[in-house]
Amino acid sequence: MSIAFDIEAARRRYADAEMDERVKVAFVRSEDYVESAVALARAELERRGISGSDHPVATAAAEAVASRGKADEQASRQPANRIWLVICFLFADLVAVLSALLYSAKGRHVAANQVWKAFGLGWLFRFALIAFYTYPWGK
Repeated sequence: MSIAFDIEAARRRYADAEMDERVKVAFVRSEDYVESAVALARAELERRGISGSDHPVATAAAEAVASRGKADEQASRQPANRIWLVICFLFADLVAVLSALLYSAKGRHVAANQVWKAFGLGWLFRFALIAFYTYPWGK
């Protein structure tokens, strides 16, 4: 399946984009983008006087992109608060669902998975408790 690439929309986007975004497309993560997008980003950078990745502005922007990527990766690996997991287990309802969705939106995927597990285990525990007390044991 091929995705259509709108050159004019990309040209407008790169003209308005931050320097970090242009440098990321042109030099840092160019393998993630189609060749036309990389060429447009490089052309926009050259138009602004940045001819290569060794230019000081490009180097600083590349370092900023890399450090932001590392910070995002570290944030995604942070676990959820244990007290919050107990709350999600005990009150396996809208609180747990919203918590998991908020953790996902913030990029904290490990914490979101932990909250989903606490939510599921909370419901499983409730079901087991109800089944235990409603089962006709000696009848």
